[in-house]
Amino acid sequence: MTTSETPLTTSLTCDGSLDRAFHFLGKRWNGVILASLFDGPATFSNLSRGVTGISDSMLSDRLGELGRAGLVKRTVAEGPPVMVVYELSPSGQALLPALQELAKWASANLTSEACSQAPRGTC
Repeated sequence: MTTSETPLTTSLTCDGSLDRAFHFLGKRWNGVILASLFDGPATFSNLSRGVTGISDSMLSDRLGELGRAGLVKRTVAEGPPVMVVYELSPSGQALLPALQELAKWASANLTSEACSQAPRGTC
């Protein structure tokens, strides 16, 4: 029996940490919202205009989820007018190098054609 004919007897598993990261960051809009905050704090309306295709209710839900995960910080700036500002927490900022590398990989390896086949808002 050659090596190529040897049956695989070990099951392959994904590292639990990596699985959690992709489960959370792969959720629609989470990565895009985080990337939008890499340049600095933004108001809800800035994010709503900047994240193409997201509804206000979905943006609100995702910002709440990112806040509960400790990646985004929400601050109410005293007015008038009262303004809510969102920014990356230190934990969110720690994602910058990983997402930059992922963007470089996507630029080199994912064609526009591949993204045109994907559901809207995911590429």
